[in-house]
Amino acid sequence: MPEPSADSLRYTFKCDKLYIFDRDSVEVIRPWGARAGAWTLRFGSTWKPFAPPFTISCYKRWIALQNMSQTQRYRAGALSAFLASIPRPALASVQPFRKGNWQLLQLINRCGSPALELTKSNPAMAVLLANRRWFDCPIRTAPVDAVRRVLRKPRKEIALKLGFPGGETTVKVLRKIPSSSVAIRLLRALADALADEEARELLRHVPRLNARTIWIIADKQLRRQVTFSFIESVCRDGPWDFSTQEIFALREVNELAVRLQITLPRFSSIDMVRSWHDRLTDYCHSFSPELSGAPPVFPPAPLRNNTNIQAIATPAALISEGIEMHHCVASYIWDVAERRRYFYAMKSPRATICLRLNGATWGIEDIRGPLNSRLNIGVFFAVREWLSDVQPEPSCLSKVEGLFDSTVQTMAFLHDVSGGSQPAPNEMDMPQRKCCTDPPDWVVKDIECRYPAGSLDHAEGGRGGA
Repeated sequence: MPEPSADSLRYTFKCDKLYIFDRDSVEVIRPWGARAGAWTLRFGSTWKPFAPPFTISCYKRWIALQNMSQTQRYRAGALSAFLASIPRPALASVQPFRKGNWQLLQLINRCGSPALELTKSNPAMAVLLANRRWFDCPIRTAPVDAVRRVLRKPRKEIALKLGFPGGETTVKVLRKIPSSSVAIRLLRALADALADEEARELLRHVPRLNARTIWIIADKQLRRQVTFSFIESVCRDGPWDFSTQEIFALREVNELAVRLQITLPRFSSIDMVRSWHDRLTDYCHSFSPELSGAPPVFPPAPLRNNTNIQAIATPAALISEGIEMHHCVASYIWDVAERRRYFYAMKSPRATICLRLNGATWGIEDIRGPLNSRLNIGVFFAVREWLSDVQPEPSCLSKVEGLFDSTVQTMAFLHDVSGGSQPAPNEMDMPQRKCCTDPPDWVVKDIECRYPAGSLDHAEGGRGGA
C-alpha cells in the first residue's frame, strides 16, 4: 500500500467507515451497525483494534469552524458524513459527555433502547456499564448478551453488578451526576465514598453532584474540614463555575496546617479558605534561607534544565518562587534539602513543577500555576517536550522513570478535579497533526481491495465498546 505523504492527516468517509490517514498509519472507524468497530494499521504491521478517543462535541466544533481552508472543508465533509451515519437519538444522548463517547455509542449500538434510556436517565451508570472492564466487578468481562440481560434488571441490581453498594441510595447518588461531570477517575472515587458511611450520608443529602463536590466528599480530611453549607455552595455551582484553584487552595491549606502544626477551623465558605490560604502562604514567605536552617545550596537536580524549565537550586530561589506564584513551595525547603522533592520553574506558560522521590524513582507529583490557577493545556505540552528532551543528571543516582506517564496522569487528574472547568481546547491551544487534501479515491479503493468488506470485522478483538 502506498504510504501517505509526510506530515499529513487526512479524513474521508467511504462505505460507512471514517478513514483517518497519517504519515505512517491509517485508522478505520465504523460507528454503527452489526459490524461496528475501530481498527488501526501502522504500515508494515497488522490491523489492531482500538478505542477512538474522539468526542462528538469536538467534531461538531470542527464542522462549524468559520472561514475554513480547503483542508478543513475536506475534514468537515468527512466528519459530517460520519456523524450522519449515527442515529440522531444516540448522537444526542452521547454528545454531552466529555470523555468515552466511543464506548457509550457501542453500548447503545449493541444493547439498543434499554442502553439509550439508561444513558439519558442515569449518565454515570451508563458510563460504568460501558467501561465495566476498568472496574473490579462481576460483569467486568461479560459478553454483550449478558450486558443486555443486566440492562433488564432494576437499577439497584445493575449497581451491584458494577461493584457499587446495592440499594436505592447508590442509584439516586449516581443519578445526581450530570453527564458533563462523569469521568472514570471520579466514579472510582465515588465508589470508595459510597463504601464509607460518613461520606454516603453527605452524598445522600446534597441536591446535586459535580466533580468538585465528589472529590471533597471522597477525601476524608477535606470533608471533615468543611461545613455542609460549604459543600452545598460547591454543588450549586455549575460544572464550569467552580474553578480548580479553589480545590487546590483547600488541599494546600490543609497541607500547610499539618506541616506548620496549626489547628484550622471548619471552613464555611470559599472566601474563608482563601483568607487562610493567604495568611499561611504569607507566613511561609516570611521565612529566610538563614532562619530556615536549610543549606545554602540544594542537592543536584534530578533532571537537566532546558530553555523553558529551570531547576530551583537554592532555598532563596524557592522562597522567591513561592512569593511570585503565591503558593506554598517555601514550606518544602527541607524536603528539597533532604532530597525528597525537587522543584522546577516553567517560564512559559508560567507554572511550578514538583518532582517527588518514591523509593529510587522520581515522578511528577504536582504542577501548579500562579495562585493555583487552572492549568492551560499548553503546560502539559511544554512538560512533555521537556521530558522527551532532557536526560537525568549524571550526579543523580536515582532512576527517573515513568515521568511522561506520571505527567499524563497528573493532567488527567487536574482535568477531572475541575469537572471540565477548563474549556475544551481548540485548534489553537494544542498541536495538531498537519492536514493535506482529502485522500484520493485510489487510496480508498486500494484499502478496500487489500482488505475486502468484512475482513476488518474478523480482526482479533476488532469490535470495540460494549
